[in-house]
Amino acid sequence: MRLSTCWPTNSIKWAPLAHELPALIRPRYPALLLAAGLLAVAFACEAQADLGALPWVMLVAFVLASALDIRAARRLRLGEPHRALPQRLSAGQENTVEVTLENPHGRALRLQYDERLGDRLGFSHAVEVQGLPRRLKIPPRHAARFSYQLRPLNRGALMMGEAWLYVSGPLGLWEARQRFALPQRARAGTNLPVLTRLTQEASNQWRAQRLAADANGQADLARPGGLLIWLDTAPVMGSVQGEARALDYAMDAALALACAAQASGARVALHLSAGDSRRQLASAAGERQLEALHQVLEELQLSTHPTDYTAEAASLLQRHPGGDWVVLITRLPADGAALVGPLAEVARQHRLVIADIAEQRLLETCHRPIRTDADARAYCMAIPALGHREHVCAQLAAAGLEVMQAPGEHLASELVERYTKGCR
Repeated sequence: MRLSTCWPTNSIKWAPLAHELPALIRPRYPALLLAAGLLAVAFACEAQADLGALPWVMLVAFVLASALDIRAARRLRLGEPHRALPQRLSAGQENTVEVTLENPHGRALRLQYDERLGDRLGFSHAVEVQGLPRRLKIPPRHAARFSYQLRPLNRGALMMGEAWLYVSGPLGLWEARQRFALPQRARAGTNLPVLTRLTQEASNQWRAQRLAADANGQADLARPGGLLIWLDTAPVMGSVQGEARALDYAMDAALALACAAQASGARVALHLSAGDSRRQLASAAGERQLEALHQVLEELQLSTHPTDYTAEAASLLQRHPGGDWVVLITRLPADGAALVGPLAEVARQHRLVIADIAEQRLLETCHRPIRTDADARAYCMAIPALGHREHVCAQLAAAGLEVMQAPGEHLASELVERYTKGCR
């Protein structure tokens, strides 16, 4: 923003500029120390009448030097910074963001780089940043590259905003701010390091099985059929467990399963239970299918309707006649009467595994020693809830359905282990 050389007569028009003026320029420590020293000397000398007007002349010279330094700093314009922001960020993990700055001038520049991640953008409490602000000295006609760490605390869309440069004047007394609008969008979601580890473990298991098959003289290792991930998006999946929703843990498990299937050469499909707006991902293999799966899950929202298992089972069987692994990731309801029939029909044509996301908090409450009245009340509330879930699991098991329960934190690893073992 350029300061006008003429003073506006309308005080209302001038008010926004006056409000922003302190942020446009700011003194550096040398300017503050020098100004304080000159003022102290001026008042001391005036009290003793030793040096006459010399201290005040020095103070005026300092003001003029500051004006020239500010003017020079404002004329040192830089090009727009380049910020390399990963499109996919791991929630709860540190992600590296790289920034490149170019100095087009014939003299070295001292500056400070900062980003406005605060109130105006609305996610100051959703991210943690390490490495900002950053002070730099860029040689003449050179570029500087540095990185900082961005740690999203929550999952979802993340909008990055302005970058601010505070450029020092040639005298090093003042800094002038340059503001750049750098709108960028990223998505904080799956814990990518954990997903990578699970994928590598699955790949190692399949490699070991192939080596064992070759050693035993088997012509070829039996390959699993396709994998169909059936992901429930009912409102109950929005319940928070620990640091994430049940749906977030389900999406992590879906991606981990897809990576394990890819390591074995299997095809992967996706079926989303989303009320009246069912979405499908046709069966395919390879990196492009994983990319498509990741894209669908990034945009996934909770449904506003409970899951109609009869309609969902019919839709699934119509698109996928049979022979696949089907993994249903859900939170079982308190009444399993409406589940048994549709899920049994799916199990007749596929190998169906029902993965129930268990409430870790309830499990801990039931196994915790009771020492206080609060512990007793919590225990009495947890036991009926777990009893209903266990009753539904018993109903499904009695119908010959395969059910597993795992807390959200361990769901992905346990599902991958079950899949790799079951496909041997």
